[in-house]
Amino acid sequence: MTKLFDIRIRTYYLFKLRIRSFIAYAKKILLIKDYLTENYWIKFIEEINGSQFADKGTNLYYLRNKSILLKRLGNNAGRDFLLIDESSYEDYINFTDKHPKFVAKIKDGTGGKGIYVIYTNRYKNNLDKLYAELIANNALLLEEFIVQASFLNNINPNSVAAIRICTLNISGTVEIVSAPLLRIGLNNDDINSKNMFMLRIDSDTGKVYGPSLVLEDSGNRYIDSSVHPYNSICLENYVIPDFKAIIETAKEAAKLMPEINYIGWDIAITSGGPVIIEGNGAPYSYQDEQDIYLYENDNKEGVKQYYERLRKYFEFRKRENIKEIEAINSKLFIEDVDFNREKVDYVIILGSQNCGYRAQKAIEMFYGDNIVFVPTGANKHNGKYEYEIIKEYLVNAGVNDKNILTEQKALNTRENLKYSFELIKKDNNVSYKKLNIAIVTAGFHSMRVYNLVKKYMKKYNIKLVCAYGKYTAKDNWYKTFKGYNIIMDEMKKV
Repeated sequence: MTKLFDIRIRTYYLFKLRIRSFIAYAKKILLIKDYLTENYWIKFIEEINGSQFADKGTNLYYLRNKSILLKRLGNNAGRDFLLIDESSYEDYINFTDKHPKFVAKIKDGTGGKGIYVIYTNRYKNNLDKLYAELIANNALLLEEFIVQASFLNNINPNSVAAIRICTLNISGTVEIVSAPLLRIGLNNDDINSKNMFMLRIDSDTGKVYGPSLVLEDSGNRYIDSSVHPYNSICLENYVIPDFKAIIETAKEAAKLMPEINYIGWDIAITSGGPVIIEGNGAPYSYQDEQDIYLYENDNKEGVKQYYERLRKYFEFRKRENIKEIEAINSKLFIEDVDFNREKVDYVIILGSQNCGYRAQKAIEMFYGDNIVFVPTGANKHNGKYEYEIIKEYLVNAGVNDKNILTEQKALNTRENLKYSFELIKKDNNVSYKKLNIAIVTAGFHSMRVYNLVKKYMKKYNIKLVCAYGKYTAKDNWYKTFKGYNIIMDEMKKV
């Protein structure tokens, strides 16, 4: 609790930020029960990676010793490097000729210690002296100096910005877990791992978004906007170019370090593409994530709960129990059925956070002049209601507006069905006919819908249509952290 109520944070909020922001933060502290402590984080890392220490003899030493890491990565590192103790003096001379500015490092240094920025022209005809100084300081690893992309240089040309991407490697299958973080230096230091301006990045789009977190020696502080506090450049909604290549760089690097399951990669962006700065086997960015999540008003889950889910997923994947997977499938999925499209009168499309693929399935199966579509759902996602998202898909596919009834009140599955059938009852003038109604929902949601819709079956001929998202089909939901979470949430509801 001492950490949560740190006097520095409270003082900052009272005198530097708006009172509203302080109240929002205080509410989070009081309401969140699963604040992620350092002890829990250590437990998480030790269960996933076997140890939190990067001493010789542990797997994490492969990351701590930068020479081992760079040799593993090879060309995937994205930059030139030289190991003085494993190379000739001639190689050293060639390296300094090629790179008028480079970085020298202690092989297993941490926290920015033992890192030197070298300007070759300052030594001119005295490269022997530089060579001796490097050896004397144990700075045996020489690396090409990273020249970052111009858009980052415009924000802060004096420190290299890094994107923190966390990978989870399970038996050679690599996933990106937790939101990538853009970390930009605040001051004029060439190398500084503490004073940073940080925002999150959308994994799918590469779009930067706030709120922002400022990390300083005196403690973390928060700002509503995505404007760099020292350079006044706004990064809100900036899309990082070719972000997919950055994601793939992290994934490929993780495959080259198979001994370590969970790694936080720091990746720089240059005009020539992504460059790996380093990998961290016990990355403490979770603290930064937590501080951002605590500040956001719409956060529904504490960071500890998120990492507990990740730990359980890791254990689930390691078990690879087919019977367990089949048992879960039998509780959630119904069997797919064939339809005679000509006999369908109404198609109810159930809303969700990701309802686009449900709408596409409905269009694919039932597009026609005589069929009425019923988009349903009043929950809001990214500024749009579910029924609006579904209707947009229908209209873009050419469905006439007169063939669309929007249900605009439902906040859960039971209400989706109740209010949709009420709309259909009002809309239908042929009272003697038993209507044929198709209900389109996600495959993993179908068993629960079937159990809820039973009471309507005496009045209507009802069939369920299963749509399958990218991560939630019967044969793949257990292969990704995203799919696993969706299915486990559904299991709590059946």
